[in-house]
Amino acid sequence: MKNNNIFKRIIFPLISKNIPDDSCDYNMFLAAEKFAEKNTIFIDIGANIGLFSFNIIRNGFRCIAFEPHPEYFKILCRRKFWFDIERIFKSNLGELSIDNTAISSGESSQKLWHHDSKPGSHSLDRDRVIQENGNPHDSYIVKLNSLDKVFNNKKFDKDQHFFIKIDVEGHEKKVIDGGIEFIKKYKPDIFVEVSSSKTHNSLLEIKETLSGYGYKLLIHDKFRTSSSHELFTEVNNIDVIFSCKKKECVSISCGYPYLSKTQKIRRLFKRIFFLQLSELNYEAISKPYDVFY
Repeated sequence: MKNNNIFKRIIFPLISKNIPDDSCDYNMFLAAEKFAEKNTIFIDIGANIGLFSFNIIRNGFRCIAFEPHPEYFKILCRRKFWFDIERIFKSNLGELSIDNTAISSGESSQKLWHHDSKPGSHSLDRDRVIQENGNPHDSYIVKLNSLDKVFNNKKFDKDQHFFIKIDVEGHEKKVIDGGIEFIKKYKPDIFVEVSSSKTHNSLLEIKETLSGYGYKLLIHDKFRTSSSHELFTEVNNIDVIFSCKKKECVSISCGYPYLSKTQKIRRLFKRIFFLQLSELNYEAISKPYDVFY
């Protein structure tokens, strides 16, 4: 009993208190926590190596993840393999489904462009990759499909709640366009990294589309006094939420808080202590392309 109390009072707080699993998806974790309901299914569009997805399923939720990049998808597969082993011994974990489809406005195939100077910045928009990183390092042919077609034959309860996370490097408006019927039917909360370039502003495009279906734009207080046209005067990419719920989104911020060295050490001990095999997988924390997470 005495040892038990020491664990509860000292050890557990050291390895669990306020340690986000990964720094770069911290905004998404906050949003998911705020908008999740008991029956929420999360849809992760642009999953990368699964930073958001694995946080979700570790909290007991079901997540459906889409990542078209072949190298990152291989990492997702490896991580899911180790996670499924964990599920044999742990009863409180959620369920993960992964798909290497690029979600877009329709069904086709297209080149996915990648540049190795900025991990995770691969995009279907070649001009965007050039604008941000210079000449693309490589390209892959990937299959595209729409959210409506992917979920067309799947049966869900009428009161099923969905939370959609979209991080697709400039392709976000086409994701919305290809999921309008799904959005109209289920009214999911939508977390999206909106972006701007010399030719378009995806925030304005998405806002115009979703406002007709009862959606409101929720942004951080820092931008609340600005018009939508002015939101990109300071940054090119910001995280926003579109929702039909009456909620304030004060926790979502611009930019990503990076973990300190102490937090990283505590996070490592947490993963070892709780035997989080998928997070301890070497491939998930190293290559390809110098992943800095």
